[in-house]
Amino acid sequence: MLTIGQSLTILPVNGVYHTVANGETLETIAKKHSADVKALVSFELNQLNPGAGLALGQWLVVPGGKNAIVQKQVRAYSGAIPPSAARGTGNFGWPVSGVITQKFWAFHQGIDVGAPTGTPVTAADSGFVTFAGFDTTGFGKMILIDHGDGFTTLYGHLDRFAVAAGDSVKKGQLIGRVGNTGNSTGPHLDFRIRQNGVWRNPFGFLK
Repeated sequence: MLTIGQSLTILPVNGVYHTVANGETLETIAKKHSADVKALVSFELNQLNPGAGLALGQWLVVPGGKNAIVQKQVRAYSGAIPPSAARGTGNFGWPVSGVITQKFWAFHQGIDVGAPTGTPVTAADSGFVTFAGFDTTGFGKMILIDHGDGFTTLYGHLDRFAVAAGDSVKKGQLIGRVGNTGNSTGPHLDFRIRQNGVWRNPFGFLK
């Protein structure tokens, strides 16, 4: 269900995103998403050069591609955030240690940090957990934290949770572990910052 102020990313064609994993080829990617490899190669935004290899972590638009989505139970906090809930400090710290595999851009409004499954994920700032469950739009096991003052952070593709919806958390507190759930081709954290309903580049906030 959509909410007021929610930001949406709409592909310029019918299809899906795909993050290139180790050993993948254009043929295996097209087969995975039941798509035409020729359409994948010729799609202008992919900027694929004939004979050039694929880079680990490279994002591609797969025209006509499909993802199999597994329905899971969603756990979200409903109602007004209590006055006693933790609030952010206004300073965001890195939620995980790893390697940047995808930066913020028009078709990916966050950053991907590659790390082994089970790597600790911590709260980027203090706040109130409004969602800790399986997201059916592609993020897999996901956590949302409301920090107050219009700021929310998102932590996607987790392996497991260390908090639940309705919990207050402190900056740097363990909230989960890196995983490979949802629309993901390798273990990593998809981290996003939203300010007043608009996704912002995390590099402008992280310290």
